[in-house]
Amino acid sequence: MKKFLAVLLLTLLSVFSTYAQTQSSQPKTITLNDALAIAFDRNVTVAQAVNGVDEANAGVTAAYGLYAPKVIPYAYFKRNGSNTPATVQTFGNQFLPIPAQDIYQNQYSYGVSASYTLFDGFNRESIFSSARAGAAQANQGLDRTRQSIANSVISAYLAVIQNEQQVKVLQDNVTNERNLLDRISEQNRLGAVAIGDVYRQQSVLAQAEYSLISGQNQYDKSKADLLNLLALNVDQEYTIADPSIATQIKQVETDPGVQSMGSFDDLFKRALAARPDYMSTQESVTLANLGVTEAWSAYYPSLNLVGSLTSTSPEWATASQWGSNHASSVGLTLSWQMPEIFSAVQKIEVADITQKNAVLQMQQKGRDISVELKKALLDLEAARKQYVASQRSQLAAEQDRKTAEAKYNLGSGTLLDFQVADATYLTAQLTTLANAYNYMALKSNLDLVIGEKKY
Repeated sequence: MKKFLAVLLLTLLSVFSTYAQTQSSQPKTITLNDALAIAFDRNVTVAQAVNGVDEANAGVTAAYGLYAPKVIPYAYFKRNGSNTPATVQTFGNQFLPIPAQDIYQNQYSYGVSASYTLFDGFNRESIFSSARAGAAQANQGLDRTRQSIANSVISAYLAVIQNEQQVKVLQDNVTNERNLLDRISEQNRLGAVAIGDVYRQQSVLAQAEYSLISGQNQYDKSKADLLNLLALNVDQEYTIADPSIATQIKQVETDPGVQSMGSFDDLFKRALAARPDYMSTQESVTLANLGVTEAWSAYYPSLNLVGSLTSTSPEWATASQWGSNHASSVGLTLSWQMPEIFSAVQKIEVADITQKNAVLQMQQKGRDISVELKKALLDLEAARKQYVASQRSQLAAEQDRKTAEAKYNLGSGTLLDFQVADATYLTAQLTTLANAYNYMALKSNLDLVIGEKKY
């Protein structure tokens, strides 16, 4: 019985070990949503943008300190002393000796002083508002970074899927060409075709194998680019697959096109309202306006509320009795430091120029977005038409290939005609694939241009 249990235990351990090794050896599948989540979590550019937001928020926290009073508690001890040597004073004929004296006096003092700025020419308000505007810019920069990274991930992911599909097409083509070579070789052995047809088909097969090697290499490199974008180890094996993409590819032909998205003016207004980078230029104008206010603050006086509470005594016990031994003061301080005329004027002029440049940059950003939107719409519509045209071309090429193959099998057509039709059909397949995935990538680019999609 014990022997049976030992054998059973060893068997179970072996099964569990084999299962664990099998699970660990299976590559992890990454869908498109997985890729986006990984990129937002690991991508260096996104991480740097997040750090920028934290830094800007720390600046806002520091700016709140400008509204806090300055409180300074203090305490000190002072000991005054004098040493008088022995002397003799004369009073008429009398001599009066005066002994040496050591006189020391202690002084204990402690208290607290406070001051609060009531007005400083709006300089404090400008600094605080600038910090908040900077934080808003950092958040907008993070939003735009996430949008840009999302578009890059989608494009890279689609490139991997496209190259994988092309490899499958090229593999099928190699198989077909090899089968055809076998058939021609057998016909040549029976004397039905000339040896030249065998050589010609061998050349075609070699070219198909070369294309397959190039396609596989392109697929591997695109996969490495995607993993690098996701900050993953390129040496680890991953499966890039997403069933939803195949469904989206089938819907490309029936996509209504850019006309269904609304007028250009409506899309442009939506882009201006949603684009984080355009909002950032608006914040730049706000910052520049605050810079002008800050520059003018040098010409205004400052008003401060000040107060103190102090206790002083030659004895510590007495000094610590606030109720009976203390002094207090409260007051207002109005001060005005005459600005350095030339440097103050220069600061104001520089602030004005900065404000004007910020407005110009915001206007130029609006024009840039308009051009980006126009190009994105043109590219997307052209890609849709190209895909529809390539589909018609593929159907025609497929029929032409079938016709050429039938003629060649019946002996009424040449091998060259069949090979030309076969090559045309292969090119049409690859072109249709490229146009379909290009349309999807350009659709993602339009989302980036409009900027409404949040991640």
